[in-house]
Amino acid sequence: MPLPRDDDRIQYDEDLSEVFKYRDRIIKSTSYPAGSYHLYLYEDQDLKHTKTKNYYKLKLDEKDVSFNTHLII
Repeated sequence: MPLPRDDDRIQYDEDLSEVFKYRDRIIKSTSYPAGSYHLYLYEDQDLKHTKTKNYYKLKLDEKDVSFNTHLII
């Protein structure tokens, strides 16, 4: 079951050392215990690139945007 991005059990500083391909997309991942749970963290590299690119396009157009690196997955 997916957790909300601001859930305290998510450790965004974990090293995403595993890499796999899913539907022609590169996914980085890791897993770790969190209390009585075992969490899996995934980062879609294509989506990350697209979101970052769109952010910088908005900045170049002098739009008022903010970028929270803590929430990148």
